[in-house]
Amino acid sequence: QNVIIVRGFEAERSLLSKRVAEVSQGLAKLQKATVEYESEVSELRSRLEVVVRGCDEYISQEQSRLAEESAAFILATSADLKGLSDRVQSLENTCQQQATAMPSVVLEAAESRCAELRKESADLVLEATESRW
Repeated sequence: QNVIIVRGFEAERSLLSKRVAEVSQGLAKLQKATVEYESEVSELRSRLEVVVRGCDEYISQEQSRLAEESAAFILATSADLKGLSDRVQSLENTCQQQATAMPSVVLEAAESRCAELRKESADLVLEATESRW
C-alpha cells in the first residue's frame, strides 16, 4: 500500500513538474513579450516626442505669421481709417461752409426774385394803364 501511495505521489510530482515547466515557459514568454512591449513603447514615445516638437515648431511659426499678418492688417486698417476720417472731416467742413453760405445765397435769390416780380408787376400795371387810355 505504501508503494501505491509513493507511486501516486511520484505521478503527481511528475505532473506538477510538467506544470511548473509549462508555467516557467509561459513566464519566459511573458518576460520576452514585456521586453518587446517596453521596447515598442519606448520607440513610440520617441516618435511621439519628434511629432510633438514638430507640431510645437509649426504652431510657433503659425502664431508668428498670424501676429505679423494681424499687425499688417491693423496698420492698413488704421491708415484706411485715417484716410476716411480725413475725408469725413473735409466733407463736414464743406457742409458747414455751404450751410453758412446758403442763407446769404437764398436771401440774394429771394431779393432778386422779388425785384423781378416788382418789375413784372410794375410792367403789368403800366400796360394796364396804357391800354385804358
